[in-house]
Amino acid sequence: MLADRYIYTLMARDLVRGADRAWVESLYGIAVVPDAVFYLKVNPRLLVERNFEKNVVLDYWESGMDIGLSRDMLESFLKYQKLIQAEFANMQQRFGFEAINGNRSPRAIALDLQARVARMIGGIPVDQPPLKTVRPKPADKTIERAPRFETVDAHSLSELVEV
Repeated sequence: MLADRYIYTLMARDLVRGADRAWVESLYGIAVVPDAVFYLKVNPRLLVERNFEKNVVLDYWESGMDIGLSRDMLESFLKYQKLIQAEFANMQQRFGFEAINGNRSPRAIALDLQARVARMIGGIPVDQPPLKTVRPKPADKTIERAPRFETVDAHSLSELVEV
């Protein structure tokens, strides 16, 4: 299963708003522990730009307006997102998240995630050389022959899977 914004986002939001860390961890402690967590770390200024590409305004809650960081929504957003990032950095150390540079293009991020997941599924650590997989070569027209295979590295999987 692949999930966006699992319990760790909720935990970070609760902690930034002043909840007790032990209470938060016990509250969310019943959740299934994932096999991997990939945290896309994005510069708060870039988050603002990306937000405005799809929304006309900043969200009240995503800006931390409820906790009084600033009366200016943009300034509050930037401060709030920095606090959220600090909590994620803390959780990254505690829970072993993999931080991924989210300041790149969506395609670059998707290819990075694809490679990491492919290596994880194949049991190869991310810092190891790319995984080798096989795919059938185009078959000859004769049915009697067995299919031939060629090797493909995990980075070439993007040709096979639409991103």
